[in-house]
Amino acid sequence: MPTSIASEPSSPSPIPCRRDFHFSRLFPGDNLRECLARHEHYLCAKLSLKPGLSILLVGSGCGDLALELVRFSNVYVRGIDADREKVCSCFHPTRRSRCNSLTQNDFLAPEYASGCLPQGIVSERYDVVCAVEALRNFGSIYDSLASVLKPGGKLGIFEWCWSTRFNIHDADHCRLAGVLESAAGLRSRAPYQRSVNCALQSLRYSGLRIVSYEDLSERPDDIPWYHVLENALGDSEFPWSTNHLTDEVVPFGALSRPAASILLEAGKLKLFTPMALIIAERPHE
Repeated sequence: MPTSIASEPSSPSPIPCRRDFHFSRLFPGDNLRECLARHEHYLCAKLSLKPGLSILLVGSGCGDLALELVRFSNVYVRGIDADREKVCSCFHPTRRSRCNSLTQNDFLAPEYASGCLPQGIVSERYDVVCAVEALRNFGSIYDSLASVLKPGGKLGIFEWCWSTRFNIHDADHCRLAGVLESAAGLRSRAPYQRSVNCALQSLRYSGLRIVSYEDLSERPDDIPWYHVLENALGDSEFPWSTNHLTDEVVPFGALSRPAASILLEAGKLKLFTPMALIIAERPHE
Protein backbone atom coordinates (compact mmCIF):
# COMPACT_ATOMS: atom_id res chain seq x y z
CA MET A 1 0.00 0.00 0.00
CA PRO A 2 1.50 3.41 -0.96
CA THR A 3 2.69 5.86 1.68
CA SER A 4 1.26 8.92 -0.04
CA ILE A 5 -2.30 9.77 -0.90
CA ALA A 6 -1.72 11.67 -4.05
CA SER A 7 1.28 10.36 -5.93
CA GLU A 8 -0.70 7.38 -7.24
CA PRO A 9 -4.28 8.62 -7.75
CA SER A 10 -5.59 5.24 -8.92
CA SER A 11 -4.31 3.29 -5.90
CA PRO A 12 -6.16 2.72 -2.61
CA SER A 13 -5.72 5.42 -0.04
CA PRO A 14 -3.61 4.42 2.96
CA ILE A 15 -5.34 3.40 6.16
CA PRO A 16 -4.92 6.26 8.65
CA CYS A 17 -2.56 5.62 11.55
CA ARG A 18 -4.94 7.67 13.74
CA ARG A 19 -8.23 6.51 15.17
CA ASP A 20 -9.91 9.90 14.77
CA PHE A 21 -10.61 10.64 11.12
CA HIS A 22 -11.86 13.83 9.53
CA PHE A 23 -11.63 15.16 6.00
CA SER A 24 -8.97 17.63 4.96
CA ARG A 25 -7.28 19.22 1.99
CA LEU A 26 -4.94 16.80 0.20
CA PHE A 27 -1.51 17.50 -1.23
CA PRO A 28 0.76 15.52 -3.59
CA GLY A 29 3.32 13.38 -1.79
CA ASP A 30 1.77 13.70 1.69
CA ASN A 31 0.38 10.80 3.64
CA LEU A 32 -3.02 11.11 5.25
CA ARG A 33 -1.68 11.70 8.75
CA GLU A 34 0.27 14.73 7.52
CA CYS A 35 -2.79 16.13 5.77
CA LEU A 36 -4.96 15.75 8.87
CA ALA A 37 -2.35 17.43 11.07
CA ARG A 38 -1.99 20.35 8.62
CA HIS A 39 -5.78 20.78 8.63
CA GLU A 40 -5.76 20.98 12.44
CA HIS A 41 -2.79 23.34 12.55
CA TYR A 42 -4.63 25.67 10.17
CA LEU A 43 -7.54 25.76 12.65
CA CYS A 44 -5.06 26.58 15.44
CA ALA A 45 -3.66 29.45 13.39
CA LYS A 46 -7.10 30.86 12.60
CA LEU A 47 -7.92 30.80 16.33
CA SER A 48 -4.62 32.56 17.19
CA LEU A 49 -3.95 30.01 19.91
CA LYS A 50 -1.38 30.96 22.54
CA PRO A 51 0.27 28.93 25.30
CA GLY A 52 -1.88 28.57 28.40
CA LEU A 53 -5.29 29.15 26.83
CA SER A 54 -8.12 26.85 27.95
CA ILE A 55 -9.90 24.95 25.18
CA LEU A 56 -13.08 22.90 25.19
CA LEU A 57 -12.83 20.30 22.45
CA VAL A 58 -16.28 18.98 21.55
CA GLY A 59 -16.15 15.56 19.90
CA SER A 60 -12.67 14.77 21.23
CA GLY A 61 -12.91 11.14 20.12
CA CYS A 62 -9.80 9.08 20.89
CA GLY A 63 -7.72 12.16 21.65
CA ASP A 64 -5.75 12.65 18.42
CA LEU A 65 -6.82 16.26 17.93
CA ALA A 66 -6.27 17.05 21.62
CA LEU A 67 -2.70 15.83 21.25
CA GLU A 68 -2.16 18.07 18.21
CA LEU A 69 -3.56 21.10 20.07
CA VAL A 70 -1.35 20.54 23.10
CA ARG A 71 1.79 19.85 21.10
CA PHE A 72 1.29 22.59 18.50
CA SER A 73 0.06 25.40 20.75
CA ASN A 74 0.87 24.35 24.35
CA VAL A 75 -2.71 24.91 25.51
CA TYR A 76 -4.90 23.25 28.15
CA VAL A 77 -7.54 21.00 26.59
CA ARG A 78 -10.74 19.64 28.10
CA GLY A 79 -12.20 17.01 25.79
CA ILE A 80 -15.80 15.86 25.68
CA ASP A 81 -17.30 13.03 23.63
CA ALA A 82 -20.52 11.06 24.02
CA ASP A 83 -18.75 7.83 23.02
CA ARG A 84 -17.36 6.35 26.24
CA GLU A 85 -15.36 3.71 24.36
CA LYS A 86 -13.45 6.39 22.49
CA VAL A 87 -12.76 8.39 25.63
CA CYS A 88 -11.47 5.29 27.44
CA SER A 89 -9.18 4.51 24.50
CA CYS A 90 -7.38 7.83 25.07
CA PHE A 91 -5.66 6.21 28.02
CA HIS A 92 -4.55 2.95 26.53
CA PRO A 93 -0.87 2.65 27.58
CA THR A 94 0.43 2.92 24.00
CA ARG A 95 -1.51 6.15 23.47
CA ARG A 96 -1.11 7.58 26.97
CA SER A 97 2.68 7.62 26.58
CA ARG A 98 2.41 10.05 23.66
CA CYS A 99 1.67 13.09 25.83
CA ASN A 100 2.21 13.39 29.58
CA SER A 101 0.37 16.72 29.88
CA LEU A 102 -3.06 15.16 29.23
CA THR A 103 -4.67 13.29 32.11
CA GLN A 104 -7.79 11.17 32.43
CA ASN A 105 -9.55 14.05 34.17
CA ASP A 106 -9.19 16.10 30.99
CA PHE A 107 -11.62 13.90 29.03
CA LEU A 108 -15.29 13.33 29.76
CA ALA A 109 -17.87 10.96 28.30
CA PRO A 110 -21.08 12.38 29.79
CA GLU A 111 -24.65 11.51 28.93
CA TYR A 112 -26.04 14.55 27.19
CA ALA A 113 -28.80 15.25 24.76
CA SER A 114 -28.02 16.40 21.25
CA GLY A 115 -27.82 20.17 21.29
CA CYS A 116 -27.07 20.50 25.01
CA LEU A 117 -23.77 20.37 26.86
CA PRO A 118 -23.75 18.60 30.27
CA GLN A 119 -24.10 20.62 33.45
CA GLY A 120 -20.49 20.02 34.51
CA ILE A 121 -19.32 21.71 31.33
CA VAL A 122 -21.70 24.66 31.16
CA SER A 123 -20.64 25.77 34.65
CA GLU A 124 -17.12 26.50 33.34
CA ARG A 125 -15.79 29.13 30.94
CA TYR A 126 -13.20 28.66 28.21
CA ASP A 127 -11.00 30.87 26.06
CA VAL A 128 -11.73 28.74 23.00
CA VAL A 129 -14.27 26.12 21.96
CA CYS A 130 -13.58 24.02 18.88
CA ALA A 131 -15.04 21.05 17.03
CA VAL A 132 -13.96 19.28 13.84
CA GLU A 133 -16.88 17.64 12.01
CA ALA A 134 -18.36 16.77 15.40
CA LEU A 135 -21.55 18.85 15.63
CA ARG A 136 -23.52 18.42 12.39
CA ASN A 137 -26.64 19.86 14.05
CA PHE A 138 -27.07 23.61 13.97
CA GLY A 139 -29.17 25.60 16.40
CA SER A 140 -29.32 24.82 20.13
CA ILE A 141 -25.83 23.33 20.27
CA TYR A 142 -24.47 26.71 19.22
CA ASP A 143 -26.32 28.32 22.15
CA SER A 144 -24.59 25.89 24.52
CA LEU A 145 -21.18 26.50 22.99
CA ALA A 146 -21.62 30.28 23.15
CA SER A 147 -22.58 30.05 26.82
CA VAL A 148 -19.26 28.46 27.87
CA LEU A 149 -17.06 30.99 26.08
CA LYS A 150 -15.44 33.78 28.04
CA PRO A 151 -16.16 37.29 26.74
CA GLY A 152 -13.82 37.72 23.79
CA GLY A 153 -13.46 33.95 23.51
CA LYS A 154 -13.51 32.27 20.11
CA LEU A 155 -15.35 29.36 18.56
CA GLY A 156 -13.68 27.45 15.73
CA ILE A 157 -15.54 24.71 13.87
CA PHE A 158 -15.35 22.64 10.72
CA GLU A 159 -18.95 21.83 9.76
CA TRP A 160 -20.67 19.45 7.33
CA CYS A 161 -22.78 21.72 5.12
CA TRP A 162 -24.57 21.85 1.83
CA SER A 163 -22.72 24.32 -0.33
CA THR A 164 -24.15 27.45 -1.93
CA ARG A 165 -24.59 25.39 -5.12
CA PHE A 166 -27.23 23.22 -3.45
CA ASN A 167 -30.69 24.00 -4.87
CA ILE A 168 -33.58 23.10 -2.58
CA HIS A 169 -35.88 23.12 -5.62
CA ASP A 170 -33.81 20.49 -7.46
CA ALA A 171 -35.27 17.01 -6.92
CA ASP A 172 -31.91 15.29 -7.46
CA HIS A 173 -30.21 17.52 -4.92
CA CYS A 174 -32.92 16.83 -2.36
CA ARG A 175 -32.68 13.09 -3.04
CA LEU A 176 -28.97 13.20 -2.28
CA ALA A 177 -29.66 15.14 0.90
CA GLY A 178 -32.21 12.60 2.14
CA VAL A 179 -30.00 9.59 1.40
CA LEU A 180 -26.98 11.19 3.09
CA GLU A 181 -28.95 12.06 6.22
CA SER A 182 -30.00 8.42 6.49
CA ALA A 183 -26.75 6.69 5.46
CA ALA A 184 -24.49 8.86 7.63
CA GLY A 185 -26.71 8.58 10.69
CA LEU A 186 -27.37 12.30 10.87
CA ARG A 187 -30.34 13.83 12.57
CA SER A 188 -32.94 14.27 9.84
CA ARG A 189 -33.63 17.85 8.83
CA ALA A 190 -34.66 19.85 5.79
CA PRO A 191 -31.79 20.55 3.34
CA TYR A 192 -31.88 24.31 3.90
CA GLN A 193 -31.30 23.66 7.62
CA ARG A 194 -27.86 22.21 6.82
CA SER A 195 -26.78 25.00 4.52
CA VAL A 196 -23.79 27.24 5.12
CA ASN A 197 -26.07 30.26 5.45
CA CYS A 198 -28.15 28.48 8.08
CA ALA A 199 -25.04 27.66 10.12
CA LEU A 200 -23.86 31.27 10.01
CA GLN A 201 -27.29 32.63 10.90
CA SER A 202 -27.65 30.16 13.80
CA LEU A 203 -24.34 31.33 15.24
CA ARG A 204 -25.47 34.95 15.03
CA TYR A 205 -28.73 34.04 16.81
CA SER A 206 -26.58 32.52 19.56
CA GLY A 207 -25.05 35.94 20.18
CA LEU A 208 -21.74 35.25 18.46
CA ARG A 209 -20.01 37.53 15.97
CA ILE A 210 -18.75 35.88 12.79
CA VAL A 211 -15.03 36.61 12.47
CA SER A 212 -14.38 34.63 9.31
CA TYR A 213 -15.83 31.93 7.09
CA GLU A 214 -14.23 29.84 4.37
CA ASP A 215 -15.17 26.65 2.57
CA LEU A 216 -11.79 24.95 2.17
CA SER A 217 -13.23 22.58 -0.43
CA GLU A 218 -13.37 25.59 -2.78
CA ARG A 219 -9.58 25.98 -2.77
CA PRO A 220 -8.10 25.24 -6.25
CA ASP A 221 -6.31 22.08 -5.10
CA ASP A 222 -4.97 19.51 -7.53
CA ILE A 223 -6.51 16.73 -5.45
CA PRO A 224 -10.10 17.08 -4.13
CA TRP A 225 -10.96 16.24 -0.53
CA TYR A 226 -13.05 13.24 -1.62
CA HIS A 227 -10.12 11.56 -3.39
CA VAL A 228 -9.55 9.28 -0.38
CA LEU A 229 -13.16 8.10 -0.60
CA GLU A 230 -12.89 7.49 -4.33
CA ASN A 231 -9.82 5.32 -3.86
CA ALA A 232 -11.31 3.40 -0.95
CA LEU A 233 -14.57 2.72 -2.79
CA GLY A 234 -12.56 1.31 -5.68
CA ASP A 235 -10.89 -1.23 -3.38
CA SER A 236 -13.06 -4.32 -2.86
CA GLU A 237 -11.07 -5.28 0.24
CA PHE A 238 -11.13 -1.90 1.95
CA PRO A 239 -12.16 -2.38 5.64
CA TRP A 240 -15.21 -0.19 6.04
CA SER A 241 -16.69 0.52 9.44
CA THR A 242 -19.15 -1.91 11.04
CA ASN A 243 -21.19 -1.65 14.21
CA HIS A 244 -18.73 -3.88 16.04
CA LEU A 245 -16.25 -2.34 18.45
CA THR A 246 -12.62 -3.02 17.64
CA ASP A 247 -9.20 -2.07 18.96
CA GLU A 248 -7.94 -1.70 15.41
CA VAL A 249 -7.78 1.59 13.54
CA VAL A 250 -11.03 2.01 11.59
CA PRO A 251 -10.57 3.96 8.35
CA PHE A 252 -12.79 7.04 8.05
CA GLY A 253 -14.10 6.60 11.59
CA ALA A 254 -17.66 5.32 11.64
CA LEU A 255 -18.32 6.16 7.99
CA SER A 256 -19.96 3.25 6.17
CA ARG A 257 -19.56 2.37 2.50
CA PRO A 258 -23.09 3.58 1.55
CA ALA A 259 -22.50 6.90 3.28
CA ALA A 260 -19.11 7.25 1.56
CA SER A 261 -20.73 6.66 -1.84
CA ILE A 262 -23.22 9.46 -1.27
CA LEU A 263 -20.54 11.82 0.06
CA LEU A 264 -18.45 11.11 -3.03
CA GLU A 265 -21.35 11.85 -5.38
CA ALA A 266 -22.24 15.06 -3.54
CA GLY A 267 -18.58 16.08 -3.42
CA LYS A 268 -18.05 15.61 -7.16
CA LEU A 269 -21.13 17.76 -7.81
CA LYS A 270 -19.73 20.37 -5.38
CA LEU A 271 -23.00 20.29 -3.45
CA PHE A 272 -21.50 19.24 -0.13
CA THR A 273 -18.52 20.28 1.96
CA PRO A 274 -17.13 18.74 5.16
CA MET A 275 -14.78 21.70 5.51
CA ALA A 276 -16.91 24.76 6.16
CA LEU A 277 -14.55 26.59 8.51
CA ILE A 278 -16.24 29.14 10.74
CA ILE A 279 -14.53 31.31 13.34
CA ALA A 280 -16.85 33.24 15.66
CA GLU A 281 -16.33 35.34 18.79
CA ARG A 282 -18.33 36.07 21.90
CA PRO A 283 -18.49 39.86 22.22
CA HIS A 284 -17.24 41.51 25.40
CA GLU A 285 -20.02 42.31 27.83
